[in-house]
Amino acid sequence: MERESLAVIDASIVVKWFNIEEYSDNAEHIKEKHLKGELTLIAPVLMVFEVLNALRYNPEFGARDVAEALMDLLGIQIKLYPVEDWMSGSVSLAYDFGLTIYDATYLALAKHLGCVLYTADEKLSDKVKVVNVKHIATL
Repeated sequence: MERESLAVIDASIVVKWFNIEEYSDNAEHIKEKHLKGELTLIAPVLMVFEVLNALRYNPEFGARDVAEALMDLLGIQIKLYPVEDWMSGSVSLAYDFGLTIYDATYLALAKHLGCVLYTADEKLSDKVKVVNVKHIATL
């Protein structure tokens, strides 16, 4: 059973908070629910590195912009999970669903916590046809 007050989010959601892209409004809605205390957002610490790397390769972002994005991201106070025993599940999930270890890590954390994983990654949501993975287009 999913815990509705918790949600794991992956980097594809968070990048949309900084880049105006398809589904940015949906991603912003998730962030607003978190900021209002209606939803607790959770991610593996890996998410921070993935987001900063995506922004680093955005030609509209310079070093100062990426550093500011980091401070903004930390200010949102997403609960970041370090690498622990729950992560061992990401290896089998990666092989089971044909995912990268990166993507499987978000799925493993959602499974460990018994909550939903929100993603904007269509390839991920297409590969993983399980109840607790939701593409933000459905919001």
